Amino acid sequence: KYFEVTVGFYPEFDLYNAHNKLLTGTDLNADGRLQKKIGADGAGRQLELRPEPSTDPEEVVNDIADLLGAVSHLRVCAKGDSQPCGGHIHFGVAFVKFAVSVKMTTQLVELLDFFIGRHTAKLNGKARGSYGRLGDARQQPWGFEYRVAPSGVFATKRMAYITMKLGKKVLEKVFEEDIKATYPLSVEDLLPFLSKEEAEYYLGFPEMYKTLNTNDIVQYWTDKK
Repeated sequence: KYFEVTVGFYPEFDLYNAHNKLLTGTDLNADGRLQKKIGADGAGRQLELRPEPSTDPEEVVNDIADLLGAVSHLRVCAKGDSQPCGGHIHFGVAFVKFAVSVKMTTQLVELLDFFIGRHTAKLNGKARGSYGRLGDARQQPWGFEYRVAPSGVFATKRMAYITMKLGKKVLEKVFEEDIKATYPLSVEDLLPFLSKEEAEYYLGFPEMYKTLNTNDIVQYWTDKK
């Protein structure tokens, strides 16, 4: 194996205080918690978490869990009905034997749309609008960011981990061989990338999502629901 794909997430959430007030970036500054890894998105409104990237998705979600713990005195909402909330999945490369880079191509973005974008689109909140449209990606010096995933993907630690693992494994595999799958996705389509239990959880998550209290998701990051 000559290289390994690194993954990262910049999830966005609506943040409310104890009085049910929707906080903005200015409020975060006033709260004294605006820092390198916890802050506001580019618009200065939604809470944005910035975990360290890694070749291991579990390290990334554990970092996110720690960051959510730092704002657990507030209410972290993944619904995205008040503001357009989503998340950028970052893909880069850890060099192993020689220097390679992950260039954003139509093929790679379409694969991510096929395995992640289409399936998770039903988790978009009412305020997302044209944000998160299929094919939304941006080249970066370290690789590229896939900008389609809704904030609902981060409603539970388990779903965030599986989504990152899926994206990582798809990109690593496509450099070695063609990927064949049909839509709608089946467990068999996902088994080259995920365990059977992970595939079933991923496919069933949109229905599970309806039963979650997405107005306050920190509880789903202290266990693996």
